[in-house]
Amino acid sequence: MCTTAAITYIGATPTAILGAMEPLTAVVIGVTVFGERLTWTDTAGLLLILVAVTMVILQGTVAHWLARVRYLFPRKHRR
Repeated sequence: MCTTAAITYIGATPTAILGAMEPLTAVVIGVTVFGERLTWTDTAGLLLILVAVTMVILQGTVAHWLARVRYLFPRKHRR
């Protein structure tokens, strides 16, 4: 019900981004509240999640930038 409400109020993409951040929230709460140990594999996994979410957020910006760069180098037509 909460996911459906979030999609209704803020849209699908922001809801998916926040949903992808759930593991990060779980680890932070586990370490700070419950005193769990943070291992290197946990840290590597969190970094991969952050990189993936950042790539999704920047997808439109990067696609627009790459399209502009592509126009600087037009293709030569073969005959």
